[in-house]
Amino acid sequence: MPEGGSLYVKTEEKKEGVVVTITDTGTGMSEETKTRIFQPFYSTKGFEIGRGLGMSGVFSIIKEHHGKISIKETVSGKGTSIEIILPISHLEKIKTEANVTSEIANSLNILWVEDDELIILSVRSMIEMLGHKGHVASSGKEALEYLDKNTYDLIITDIGMPQMSGWQLADIIKEKYSGKMKVAVVSGWGDQIDDAKKLEHGVKYAISKPFSIDQIEEFFREVSQTVH
Repeated sequence: MPEGGSLYVKTEEKKEGVVVTITDTGTGMSEETKTRIFQPFYSTKGFEIGRGLGMSGVFSIIKEHHGKISIKETVSGKGTSIEIILPISHLEKIKTEANVTSEIANSLNILWVEDDELIILSVRSMIEMLGHKGHVASSGKEALEYLDKNTYDLIITDIGMPQMSGWQLADIIKEKYSGKMKVAVVSGWGDQIDDAKKLEHGVKYAISKPFSIDQIEEFFREVSQTVH
């Protein structure tokens, strides 16, 4: 709401759970934004204020609570209404010591390299929400500084970055660390990167974007099984 406005929050209990409806009198969304708003690497760019956690981060939090979030209504120039449904729990779930130990054992130490500030916010939230830890670097140079001080199970880097591309960073990691750390590259054409290209740069995985949080969760699970 760049010009100001009103924000309404309504809560009610229904059969499907607790329903929270949040409505604003802002600018509304375009059809593209409406369909892609919850994707981790989608941003409308150009907004210098009110970035907050990012809608992919919100999606992660709701998912962690076994809830649902959707765009109930949006009208260009008039505003947006978002609906959140959270399940009602009458029993306290207690994790067994074995489950907690398993989660800790499967936790990855991740270095994610990304130069887009909006995406960086989403990445930080996503790593934490999925039960992992690590750092987010905003450039290849910063990534190498982190690597000098830390050891990571997985390094994920965007390919298209200024000054040092993801491929160049991967080459340095391959030469300096002799394949001791798994490297993944992120690209809009990730599914077109062949095995020979990955082998040349010491890259183990190629991730296509945009992708869902569920896909990243499954990817982390796959990597975890090869690390631990």
